Parts: sequence; C-alpha cells; structure tokens
Amino acid sequence: MAKARTPLLSLGARGKIADTLEFSKVGKQNRVRSRSLPSNPQTTEQQTNRSRMSKAVTAWREYFLHADCKPSWRLYAKQIKKTMSGFNKFAASIISMDQVNSNAPFGDRCQFRAGGDIHMYLINPSTGLSGPSAGLCQIYQGLSPDALLYWGQRTSVSNKLQFNSSEPAGTLVYVQAFYQGISMSGIYAGTVLA
Repeated sequence: MAKARTPLLSLGARGKIADTLEFSKVGKQNRVRSRSLPSNPQTTEQQTNRSRMSKAVTAWREYFLHADCKPSWRLYAKQIKKTMSGFNKFAASIISMDQVNSNAPFGDRCQFRAGGDIHMYLINPSTGLSGPSAGLCQIYQGLSPDALLYWGQRTSVSNKLQFNSSEPAGTLVYVQAFYQGISMSGIYAGTVLA
C-alpha cells in the first residue's frame, strides 16, 4: 500500500498501489512508474551462471578458511581496483576458471620454507579437498604486491605448487599463481628463509 504524506504525486508517496503503480524517491526526485515483475527465464546459461556463483560463495565460506587465504585475495583485489573486495575478485576468478577447467584447484595457503622454497597448497573449490593437479601454472613474484614479475612455470604435484625464491634470506616477497591467465590464488606475502 502506498503511503502519501501530502497529495498523491506531489511530495511524499512511497510504495505500490494494487500491483499496478509504484512510488519511489530517487535522490531528491519523486517518481511513479507502472509496477513490473522481474522476469526469470530460467535459461540454461542463467542456471549455469547461478551454479558458478553458488560454487564461489560456498568455497569462500566453507573451504578457503586458512588464515592467509582471504587476506591474500583482498590484497590482490586492491591491486586491481581500490574498491573491489577480496570476495568479488575470488568469485570472478572461480567463475572465469570454471569456464576453462571446472576442476582446477585454487591456492589455499602458502608456506615459506628453508632454502628459499615456497609451497602453495591447492584445494578444489567444488569439494574443499586437496588437489587435483592444476597442470602448468604461471608463477609471479616480487618485492611489492603491485610489482609482481613473471618467475616461471610449474606443474602442481601432490596438491601443491613448489618453487624457489631468488631473493636473499630475510627478504619479504609476494607471490601469486595463475592458470591459463586466470588467477588461482590471491597475493601471498612471506619472508624468504635461509
């Protein structure tokens, strides 16, 4: 039911009348329009996109829970667009990856080990389980999150990508992994160990 504070169509009507007219205020302007119900055609493409988004939401909430995972996506999102959230970048990557390889794993955490070794552990965003192998992945490293350089390629083995930093021990480095040009991890930060 519409509620008018002054004569109808003047200063303060809000709501709807009998599912035919809808009154609203946009900024300082009062508006009235015919009420329309949103369509929901339930096309195959629409259902596929809903499924991909549901997969991203479930993965973010239930599987990618390691303490470093969500901050790494937030850091990556801020490098792309200052107002983008980590979840939005994660969801965009899951949706893009699903079109290329629906079983591709994503980085859940990164360990910086002795000897400069770096291990990025991978899980399947559909199941939350380790792996599977990601195939050939591109690794980027840098001394700041906005200056990552191509380091090389690695194939994941036993649910992890293993590579080495060329930076000296004690240096803070940032790393990220991609698969076929799509981010499969946020930007992880860690100190190179001797």
